[in-house]
Amino acid sequence: MKRVSTSLLVTLTCWLLLGCAGDGSRARSGPVFDITAYGAADDAKVSSSDAFRKAIADCQKAGGGVVRVPAGHYLTGPIDMVDNMTLQVDGGAVVLFETDRAKYPDITSRWEGLTENGPHPLLFANALHNIAITGAGTFDGQGSEWWATMDMAEHGNARPNRPIRRRPPLVQIKDCTGVRIEGPSFINAPCWTVHLL
Repeated sequence: MKRVSTSLLVTLTCWLLLGCAGDGSRARSGPVFDITAYGAADDAKVSSSDAFRKAIADCQKAGGGVVRVPAGHYLTGPIDMVDNMTLQVDGGAVVLFETDRAKYPDITSRWEGLTENGPHPLLFANALHNIAITGAGTFDGQGSEWWATMDMAEHGNARPNRPIRRRPPLVQIKDCTGVRIEGPSFINAPCWTVHLL
């Protein structure tokens, strides 16, 4: 299992993302939206995608707050953060991402310095302000299932006029300000673990 050091993440985040220093680096506190109140199941085989979506939608309607993931194992598709949101994964919480490629439709992003299309990140923040990912829990990309079906074109064996079937990054933070990552572990990324743009 590959783990990314939290202190390294905090250092990289502050160094690479302008505007994250000072008071603006903390996501706004506010109401708490516990995913279990929205029907999330503590079961690694049962999707809680709807519960995550509903909790985040209510957080957005409230103008921000904390989307809380309590201890347990929760399976989900992609998570899209919103302005003024803290995604808090408590100690003992494991967020497992589904491995069905169809759940991660292509978006326009950066791949090795170029603007290209690729799969939606598992955890995505795009053009947001005042966001945080906190807590002592774990985000697990279940990378082994992605690695087993890795496109050989990624190994330099691309055929002419054939696009590479890319794997999604575990976390991508793109064009955001006021970003804080503090506490969680990020493991088994399908592709890059934490992609800061």
